[in-house]
Amino acid sequence: MIGIGEIVKNVIAKDGFSQASYQKLEDILDEQFPDPPHKVIDFIDAAMNAVWDEAEQLKAKQIVVGDSRVIESVFGKFKQSSSGQLQGITIGALGIATFMASNKPEEVKAAMEGSTMEQLIKWGKEHIGNSLASLRRKFFPPKKRNKNGEILEGKVCA
Repeated sequence: MIGIGEIVKNVIAKDGFSQASYQKLEDILDEQFPDPPHKVIDFIDAAMNAVWDEAEQLKAKQIVVGDSRVIESVFGKFKQSSSGQLQGITIGALGIATFMASNKPEEVKAAMEGSTMEQLIKWGKEHIGNSLASLRRKFFPPKKRNKNGEILEGKVCA
């Protein structure tokens, strides 16, 4: 059963979730376990049902990430990029997508020439929503301070 779990984990980590990876797993398990005992059959069925629950939600040739290390790597790259430091993750969501997309120079050029920063910000507000920082500024506006940095009592600026 541990070996079966490792096979499932490795195939999904390498190939992602897809209808093709489900079929690949089915073929591998049929080949490696041609006549398993009933307990093993039940375990294989449960594992394959879990994979199918994810794969059946996808379009015919769609593949989604099946390993958290890919996602962790993308967020690590985002943190190292200058956009991650300047505007936070909310508006940077489009930048994150570019880490995994095609980076052909002509496509990048067309995308940059075809959109303005205003359009990007507008799209972000419409499709992503407010960032935690913008909500915090809205509900907890900065307090006025004197030259020494001390908060002036009862005075809040908007």
